[in-house]
Amino acid sequence: MTLDWSVFCKDTLTGEAAPRCFSFLFGMDPNTDPTYLDWLFTAWGWTLSVAG
Repeated sequence: MTLDWSVFCKDTLTGEAAPRCFSFLFGMDPNTDPTYLDWLFTAWGWTLSVAG
């Protein structure tokens, strides 16, 4: 069984493939909507900051 990483690079609002997976998180393109991978890393960051 393999993990399909393209699922994480989709736009969360439209479901279309995003040009970059981390464009929202790192501010590469401020006009894009966050991807699932952006949301995942943001959630991990908040979890670590609250736990620490």
